[in-house]
Amino acid sequence: MGFFSKLLKWFQPEEYEDADLGRLISVGSGYWDGAWTLEPGGTVIPFSITGRPESVPSEQRNFMLQVKDRFTEIEQELARTMFQGIDPLDDGSTPEEVFSHMELTSVFFTELDASPREWQIWYVNDLDPAGHAICVEMKDWKYDGFSMNG
Repeated sequence: MGFFSKLLKWFQPEEYEDADLGRLISVGSGYWDGAWTLEPGGTVIPFSITGRPESVPSEQRNFMLQVKDRFTEIEQELARTMFQGIDPLDDGSTPEEVFSHMELTSVFFTELDASPREWQIWYVNDLDPAGHAICVEMKDWKYDGFSMNG
């Protein structure tokens, strides 16, 4: 392997293939990104974890896999509850109609060793012309509010 090939390899992100979590790519500062594809439908769920993938304890790994398996159910519940009393267009929209404008950007597993486990679901909403990111805070399986950044 030549000098430039070695140099190029040094600058490429580290990859890790995990039997449960799939292919993960190091994005620096201890974060690893991956993606799951849900069937049927092919919905892609990008996700991030902290720490090396091979060091994720089995209990935390099982929780992440449960999130994957229950993600459609979680989003259906968010659609019913997240935007109660919020009507950005002031046209009588239901919470489900507002949620239909949400586009998933990632799931971030932040504090899986906490009790309750803390994790986030990040979206953008096409009703927001400024393009703010919306962070849905989750504690175990319960919605714990949302915030906007930007």
